[in-house]
Amino acid sequence: MKKNLLKTTIVAGIMMMMGTANAQLTYFAKAGLNLNDLVLLDENGKDQGMFKTGIGMQIGGGVDFALNENMSIEGGISYSQRGAKIDMTTDIGFGTVVTTGDVTLHYLDIPISFKYSVDAGPGKLMFAAGPKFGIGMSGKSKSTSKIDFMGTTQEST
Repeated sequence: MKKNLLKTTIVAGIMMMMGTANAQLTYFAKAGLNLNDLVLLDENGKDQGMFKTGIGMQIGGGVDFALNENMSIEGGISYSQRGAKIDMTTDIGFGTVVTTGDVTLHYLDIPISFKYSVDAGPGKLMFAAGPKFGIGMSGKSKSTSKIDFMGTTQEST
């Protein structure tokens, strides 16, 4: 019951703001480069150092709903590619294991932000806060391990 009351209150608040606002919608598109990093922790919480920064892309768009000249609500949707490079060397006592490869993750991101802006000279200074819902759609990992054992090298993919 508390969840329904909260949802009803949020919807009613948004509807009241919409009714009193100078309804100005601004549409936008965005595209860019993502620099991503993944972390693999061991049982003690220490980073294993397995992943290096990966490069991905982001493309999407959204709408900005002006509540007044200083406040607005912005929502959008975008496709985001994330991941990292695998680069790890492990000494196993009687040999060495070198692992290289890629991890690629595909996400659908839905950000919703409340924005507040103030005049700052010839431009504006903006502050924004809100949740971003990320939905993992798929992922792929490719790696190759080479084991050097007593002068013999074995490779597995």
